[in-house]
Amino acid sequence: MKKQKNNPSQIDLEIEKRLLSLFFCGQYISTKDIVLIGRKLGISLDFKNRKTIIKELFIKVKEQNKTNTLSKLLCDLLEKRNEKLLSLIRLYPSSMQILSQQIKKTKKTIELLQKEDIYV
Repeated sequence: MKKQKNNPSQIDLEIEKRLLSLFFCGQYISTKDIVLIGRKLGISLDFKNRKTIIKELFIKVKEQNKTNTLSKLLCDLLEKRNEKLLSLIRLYPSSMQILSQQIKKTKKTIELLQKEDIYV
């Protein structure tokens, strides 16, 4: 059975899975990163496990109509991390094969965040 792109809960699960998984996202987003993004949005989050606080963040962001801002903040974080990887590749050219895969995954995550609304 095909995944339904129009189902908001399916989109939410895909984005959440991607953000919480280094394998899919290309970058590790820590609890601290999530809490700091929440603060930038005026949302207070407790330091809990990442899955719990990212769900809480998505709920509060949706309630406050700040999904576009959250998406932009997540994209900015990922773009900054990609810049660091690119600088590492310049310093250590032999790392290109490994790090370029992480950069591609991160770019794909950024594209998805820019393309899709974040649903809860």
